[in-house]
Amino acid sequence: MYAAFAYVLPPAELEIMQIVWDRASATVGEVRAAMPPARPLAYVTIKTIMDRLASKRLLIRIPRRTRPGYTYAAVQSHADLLAQAFTKLCADLGMNSAGGAAVLQTIETPHA
Repeated sequence: MYAAFAYVLPPAELEIMQIVWDRASATVGEVRAAMPPARPLAYVTIKTIMDRLASKRLLIRIPRRTRPGYTYAAVQSHADLLAQAFTKLCADLGMNSAGGAAVLQTIETPHA
């Protein structure tokens, strides 16, 4: 489902974004708990990646009221980021906006 985002995000960032998208918002601890056991990452590593995603303006940091730290929420939906990735891919392939729009329309059209 999220494979197309690999064109825009490195694997660790993509994995964290998937967790945040699925939850709407998450703390570093919640992301760490949701990580697959096959890919354990240290708390500080996840925090660094989430801070990097915030600096890229993909996540927003919301200060928590009851405890120190932040809750992170996605700035863009996965659909919006997919459209951005697709636009970048089309530009890199030298497709004009009309050609890209036609391909995107084909992708978005439900097939029976």
